[in-house]
Amino acid sequence: NIYNACCTLRIDFSKLTSLNVKYNNDKSRDYTRPDLPSGDSQPTLDQTMAAFGFSVPGVHGALAPLGMQSAAAAAAASRMGIPGFASAANAVLLVSNLNPERVTPQCLFILFGVYGDVQRVKILFNKKENALVQMFD
Repeated sequence: NIYNACCTLRIDFSKLTSLNVKYNNDKSRDYTRPDLPSGDSQPTLDQTMAAFGFSVPGVHGALAPLGMQSAAAAAAASRMGIPGFASAANAVLLVSNLNPERVTPQCLFILFGVYGDVQRVKILFNKKENALVQMFD
């Protein structure tokens, strides 16, 4: 190994087909659901925005301002012949050999966001040097 003091990540496909995230906090985050609680009685992002007077009527979540529902978008994409969009699947990655003191869901989001759209990130509770990252294909 020519990189002796460097952090080498191990990345494999997980057996999971989908990642279940219940809280948006420092150990897990669902980027498609900003309304999830933080788990420590902190207000959600939607509640915080409403407290400061920011609201978009009839629109839920951070991605909703795009204005097109996912089923409608998939149907339109299949009619237009956009390959891969209508039948896209999710890939869950297992990331190992992380530094437990420094890793956060946001760091993993930035790292893997270069390679595709990150939907969910979860740092494992019992094995803090491992994380699961769900990507959108």
